[in-house]
Amino acid sequence: MADSTFAPDGFSIERTLGIGGTARVYLARCLQDNRYYALKTIRDSSSENLSQFRSLAQREISLIGGLKYPGLVQLFEYQDDKFHPYLSMQYCPGRTLDNLPQITSINNLLGLLSSISINLYYLQLCGLYHGDLKPQNIFLAGEGTQFESDQPAFTKISDFSLAQKSGEDDSARLGVGTVGYMAPETIDSKKLDHRSDIFAVGVIAYKLTTGEHPFMKDESDPVRINAAVRESIPSPPANVNSAIPAPLSDLIMAMLEKDPDNRPENGFMICEQLESMGCLYLFRKAIRPKYLFPLFDAENAGALLKNDYFEIDETAIKQIIEFSGDDNTRLRNILEIYFTRGLLVWDNGRLKITVPAEKLFLPKKLLQKDRYDFHALPYSLKKKIILTAITGGRRQAESIGLLIPGTSDDNIIGPLIRYASENISEKIQRKFAGIMAERALMNYKNYRIASPLYLKTGNLEKAYTTTLDASNELINENDYERAFELLAQLELLCRQKNDLKKLRAVLMQKADTEKMIGETVRAEKSYREIIALYKGIPHDKLLAEAHKDLGDLYRMKHDFEAGLNALHDAEKIYTELDDRLELSRTLNNIGNILALLGRFDESLLNYRKALNIQHRLEVWPAVAATLNNMGGVFFFQGRYSRTLGLFEIALKLQREIGNAGEIARTLNNLGCVYQETTQYDQALGCLNESLGYNRKIGSKRELMINLDNLTAVMFAAGRLKESVHYIKEAISLADELSDKPMLAVFNYHLAMVQKRMGYYGQALQSFGKSITCFSEVNDFAHESVCLAEMADLYSRFNNPDKASPILQKLLSMAEGKNDKKIMAIYHIQTAMIKNDIDAALTALQLAREINSIESINVIKLRLAHVLYEKNDVSKAYDVLKDLSDIHADDKSNIENANYLLLMGRCALITGNYNGARDRFEMAYKQASASSLRPEMSDAMSGIARLDILKKDYEKGYRNYRQAIKIVRTIADDIADEGLKKSYLSGEKIVSMADEIKKLSRILAQKKRTGV
Repeated sequence: MADSTFAPDGFSIERTLGIGGTARVYLARCLQDNRYYALKTIRDSSSENLSQFRSLAQREISLIGGLKYPGLVQLFEYQDDKFHPYLSMQYCPGRTLDNLPQITSINNLLGLLSSISINLYYLQLCGLYHGDLKPQNIFLAGEGTQFESDQPAFTKISDFSLAQKSGEDDSARLGVGTVGYMAPETIDSKKLDHRSDIFAVGVIAYKLTTGEHPFMKDESDPVRINAAVRESIPSPPANVNSAIPAPLSDLIMAMLEKDPDNRPENGFMICEQLESMGCLYLFRKAIRPKYLFPLFDAENAGALLKNDYFEIDETAIKQIIEFSGDDNTRLRNILEIYFTRGLLVWDNGRLKITVPAEKLFLPKKLLQKDRYDFHALPYSLKKKIILTAITGGRRQAESIGLLIPGTSDDNIIGPLIRYASENISEKIQRKFAGIMAERALMNYKNYRIASPLYLKTGNLEKAYTTTLDASNELINENDYERAFELLAQLELLCRQKNDLKKLRAVLMQKADTEKMIGETVRAEKSYREIIALYKGIPHDKLLAEAHKDLGDLYRMKHDFEAGLNALHDAEKIYTELDDRLELSRTLNNIGNILALLGRFDESLLNYRKALNIQHRLEVWPAVAATLNNMGGVFFFQGRYSRTLGLFEIALKLQREIGNAGEIARTLNNLGCVYQETTQYDQALGCLNESLGYNRKIGSKRELMINLDNLTAVMFAAGRLKESVHYIKEAISLADELSDKPMLAVFNYHLAMVQKRMGYYGQALQSFGKSITCFSEVNDFAHESVCLAEMADLYSRFNNPDKASPILQKLLSMAEGKNDKKIMAIYHIQTAMIKNDIDAALTALQLAREINSIESINVIKLRLAHVLYEKNDVSKAYDVLKDLSDIHADDKSNIENANYLLLMGRCALITGNYNGARDRFEMAYKQASASSLRPEMSDAMSGIARLDILKKDYEKGYRNYRQAIKIVRTIADDIADEGLKKSYLSGEKIVSMADEIKKLSRILAQKKRTGV
């Protein structure tokens, strides 16, 4: 019965549509527009119901009040009447899903589920979780009998009073949902996200396909229903109804998975699977671009197009922004037309452009509007628009004072500028380009604006100097793409004017930049062209520089013989030109390559020649640089005291000179020496000071090198959590600079940290990224180390089938390069995986031959581990005693926990239980401080074992449970189910689990006997 006291102004109540737990819904006709609305108001006049309704209605309008998506019941406004507050909503004449007769057509069923799922995906894009999906909250359009429709939405989701925003605290919800439709995680902990809604759709789909509720059947007790949702697995729909195809049955069962991670990723993915089963519903047409615009506040079109909803390349974004300006209404219209014409489509859950950027077009209506608007303007504004177009755009025009923000100039918008630029004659372009270039250069010293303008005029003399200056500015700001664009235009102009001298200089600028960013193939081609252009003409400094830089490029590519040949060519030319300073620098470069080849005596001879020249010329910065290089040779030879002495002299010179960049580099070098000699605290001091200098200087590349060394030392010192911050900063920098080699290095650092902290799944992904990058840039040394660590990770997964081929590849690489360091890494990894003492001893011998103190210490610790595993405890203990100074309590070292664990195990075997407990407890403390979860688990397991030996079963049980809990945390990070299973089947873990079972039985027996 309708409430006769409910008479909202402007409406005529027709009849009651439905009654719920807290509200009544009426059909009402608006007296003003004669349209029908649904009005939701209080169920009764009690103060409790009044308060509850207000909260739910206000919550609902705040969540979806601004959305006009056809798959949602639209809310119009909330009227907070004192006695009868109400919510006006869209009237849906169709039935709700709970009133639908059984669907016998599989095609109709697929279409219905697709419609619900795409609506669910739209909610996910909105950052909304419904939280109370059930048949009563899903409306059918029209009669709801024909579901193979090309209409964008034939189902509508209603009632968002229990919904939640993404990132919102769980306490913000005003309830938890309906029994039988709530997901297990919601029942257990009130957690809600889009996967919880997918579970509810699974329940609905199960009921539609079988006629039965998967968990309720004849049950009405909420506690038992919730228990069934959490624990029972319903029979697959295909087993209940043989007409249901197996793929649909499997999809529904996937939606009903207890673990939300095992459900379909999102509603769009469900639609794609339904499509593969023959579903005809056009779900890709449901979410039009215009429905996305209210979801976020984008300041401009560019920010909007870079949102996660879109996957559009930069070229297409740039083209679309030229068409739309910063007008979001105009952008919406453009995207709507593209969407209608199939140029913008949904694919894999994102909107993508289907044609190249050059095939995008400005819709005819907007083009006509731009033409009309332009010609309707006064002459003065037209002229400004033309000049702005020639200058390059509004931002450029403002930077040289052509346009003044906050004046009538604000009427000069992007579309009008674009229209003008497409309709200006070439003659006008050249005429005004020169005038604007002079203005930019003379009045504002703005080379970046003047350069393209002079290039337009074809004036090589002016274009040459301004373009080189502009490209230098852009390179300093890491805008290489724009720098290359300008240099390419200048190169073309030089060729047109046949000015070979200028052409050689332009090519040099281009080649040096290509080398700097790792584009080695392009750089080599450019250097070779410069050298070819000198055929038949006298040598000069630029030719010598080309040979020198080419030699340095070959060094980067590890083509050392070609590098030496190029540098000797440079040496001859500098000698011929009597340029002694550049000659000394070339000798330094020759020495660098000889050092990499292990020809240390020859290397030092070249450095000393360079040093003598620099001393005579009194060029102290060059002297300091050469001392640094000489120190590097002594470092390679393992003569660390000599290395430190030279670096200290170089640092003193650089501090006197005041060159912050060189001071930072030398501090970096000192940090590396201290790291190699395991003096990690001193290393961190140098590297942190270096970091401070590099941040002040602002050189992003030097900053990355600094961060590389700093994170490596932090790792060695066990400061893993702290290092992650710097690694992520460096990855961001490498991405920004498109520096693939450094990106690979920092992904390797991240993988190492993840591995030691027990994030094995994440580590596997990071190692994979690193190896791919190292392989692409031919970085053999780093790739080898990365392969070794990946093999070790697979051995931790107890998966020798994956570890062995990686080790075999590592051996081939080491033998091919005859690299003792990599050979040592191969042998020690083989020793650890196979418990091979001979392999460990071979690794130790190789480390001694290259005199790598850090490697020797790590290999000794691994040797002790292998000896312990082979039950040679006495020898293991002797090796550990040699390492006691390295792993003293007051020294930072990531291997301290492993050292203490081995000491504890040796003490345990020899019956020194007190000593063993001390070591295990110290190991746990050290591992906890560095967040080394694998070592934490091992230490806790050792303590538990000692508890059992003391017959303290309760304590042993607790400590084993703590150890296995850490193991499970590690396992949770492993996404691959096969790897997770093999990891958990490891001997140590199985043994811990068996001990827990035994202790559980012992404690239960003691409890029964009253002990």
